Amino acid sequence: MNVKKLLATIIILAIIFTVTLPTVKMQSQKPIIVFDESHNQYYDSYKLSMFIDDLKKIYKVVINKEPINNETLQGASLLIITNPRKSFSDEEVAAIKSFVEDGGALLIMGDWYKYISYKELNKITTEYGIEFTATEVMDKLMYDYRSYFPLIGVWSDDPQVQEIKNEVGTRKIKYNGCMLKLSGEATPIIYSFKTSYVVDKNGNTIAKGSVPVAAYAKAGKGYIIAVGGSRVASTKYFYEKKNLGNKDFMLALVSWLIEHTGLRVVSLNVKASIKPSLVEVGEKVEVILTVTLENLGGPLADIKVTASSATYKETKTIESIARGQALNINFSFGYLAEQLGENPVTINVSFAGQTVEKVLYIYSVKKGEAVIIDHSHGEYYNITRMQQLKQKLEQYGTVAVCTENLAEALKYAKILILPNPQTPLSSNELNALHSWLKQGGRLIITGNWYRYFDPSIHNSITSIYGITWMDGSVRDPEHSLERRPYAVYAGNFAENKAAIKLTQNLKLFFFSGTSLQVSGEAVPIILGWPSTYVVNEKNKTIASGEDVVLAAFAKAEKGYILAIGSTVSLLDTYYGENIYENNLPLIINFVEYQEEVEKPKVYVPNLTVKVEAPAKLTEGEKAEVKITVSNTGNGTAADTSIKITAENLQVAQTSIEVGNIEPGKAVTKSIELLAPKPGQGKLHVEVTASNWNKTATGEAQITIEAKPAPPPDYALIAAVAVIILIAVAVAYKALTKKRKT
Repeated sequence: MNVKKLLATIIILAIIFTVTLPTVKMQSQKPIIVFDESHNQYYDSYKLSMFIDDLKKIYKVVINKEPINNETLQGASLLIITNPRKSFSDEEVAAIKSFVEDGGALLIMGDWYKYISYKELNKITTEYGIEFTATEVMDKLMYDYRSYFPLIGVWSDDPQVQEIKNEVGTRKIKYNGCMLKLSGEATPIIYSFKTSYVVDKNGNTIAKGSVPVAAYAKAGKGYIIAVGGSRVASTKYFYEKKNLGNKDFMLALVSWLIEHTGLRVVSLNVKASIKPSLVEVGEKVEVILTVTLENLGGPLADIKVTASSATYKETKTIESIARGQALNINFSFGYLAEQLGENPVTINVSFAGQTVEKVLYIYSVKKGEAVIIDHSHGEYYNITRMQQLKQKLEQYGTVAVCTENLAEALKYAKILILPNPQTPLSSNELNALHSWLKQGGRLIITGNWYRYFDPSIHNSITSIYGITWMDGSVRDPEHSLERRPYAVYAGNFAENKAAIKLTQNLKLFFFSGTSLQVSGEAVPIILGWPSTYVVNEKNKTIASGEDVVLAAFAKAEKGYILAIGSTVSLLDTYYGENIYENNLPLIINFVEYQEEVEKPKVYVPNLTVKVEAPAKLTEGEKAEVKITVSNTGNGTAADTSIKITAENLQVAQTSIEVGNIEPGKAVTKSIELLAPKPGQGKLHVEVTASNWNKTATGEAQITIEAKPAPPPDYALIAAVAVIILIAVAVAYKALTKKRKT
């Protein structure tokens, strides 16, 4: 079987027939491969991501993180196990052997002597004649980079092996791992070259010349292929190394195993689309359901396709489909959107004793009130991985999936989620999106790391608002899952107003993706720790520390944008972590976000008055009184005037026009008063302004004392006394003179 041709066929068919959003309820239309990660493997799906990605183009790949049992392997065609670092239980070994002997296939790989868990691997393989060893294959002549990376290329003459060899041709394979020991009916697939040798854990040479490094064995109805090193399928230096055959070798091993397993599923690819998928409540429409069947296997006959909903059911029979043929089956029925929510339409395809069931949905919605999750631009993660978030968002509106033109769907949306779009939005969609945002829409858009992400698509949406996307991968060895520096727990939050509101109740944020850059009025929300950095595809650091922006916020007139560099941050779980509980506060805070509107300043004056007058005066005395008016408000006091009233006092004027007084300024006026008579005098002052509805008052109490009596005029008294004395003297003289006469 030519793997390259098969891959090309799958890719072409995928381009021709666009996949919509089905939910697989029963058996998959593709062979299922279970890749085990439940035994603490170093060579996990990340280390072997290139290999896994190629498998996903042809097969359905399930990453297993739970103990292996019969349920784990139910419906699978192939189980892949790389070198474990955690023991297999007896129950797991029994389940694996039962799976293979019942017709399944096993691809099991080891490592070199320092790391290989050969005893654990041999629990599974020894019974079938394959034994892993605590050794390392070396070659000082035939190698790539170092002698412990020997090249292999001596093929077995077994006819079955020739099928694998044909896919690799004359290219050599870069190897790193142990030697296998074979017995019974176990058959070698490929050997090292004659120039190779084998060392044990003490560095002793225990074998020279060609040794088996990959082999297969029959196990009941199924097959096992063992490869002495897991690294053969790892990284661009092995799997993707140019001019070497590692990639074709690994894909050929899988293809051979799938072809020979009794559990292989007939490859009838079933796709479906429904239009319209969004219908306004109260509206009645004609629904067109299209089911596309692609036969990637042998000829099929008597295929029954049934479409059914709550009010409709119809079955159509296809007499036959030839290998490689694709055809469309159309169903048409009326639909009345009676109430808000999702309404399932089930497609059931029966063929060759198998059944494929898919469920699509028609969503009954109201304009401007729905939460739309886009799945019309090649998004990998769909709503089936966001069930907890979906349930929470239903508090804010009907949650609906868009599988059609986004421009049409936006009229129903108040919140839109774009989970890492993989195909560009059309100009019509972009214009509609920008218009929708300006009118008050809320957009959550997420990215991914550089391999699964095109920054140009995202920048076409957000760059005009000041958010651009880096073509990178965020790493943090100190704040991440064990052995996964790309699975980061962020917790360094920015301190701007938007960030403070959006990170309320958020403690840590699970993140795996790329970084953002902000400019203009856009602001960062979540920043990197000091130990955080971003690398590009060449593993070059392009940002670090707080220059790493994991989430950002921007305004679009009346609307808001939340950009997150990680799509997995929206999922229910990832890497066994409960992402939903950690990350939910950010999403809900954004959905509920209300910008603080600054109240317009009101410029109002505020007047106070101070009266400075003497405490005492004497009857008839005059004095100067100072009246100071101060404006302590933030507005100018217009047409300020002072009114003066007096009791037992006389004032020169009873009113004074002050004019305008600016904020923070004071004006002092002086008046003269007279104390007319003894007693208590009182001065009362009132200050008003034409633009102030209050009155400032001030008073002064003055005690008026009586004027004291003047002192005696002693000169006058003396003069009178002299006059009296003179008069007495004259009178006495006259009297005396008379008596003498």
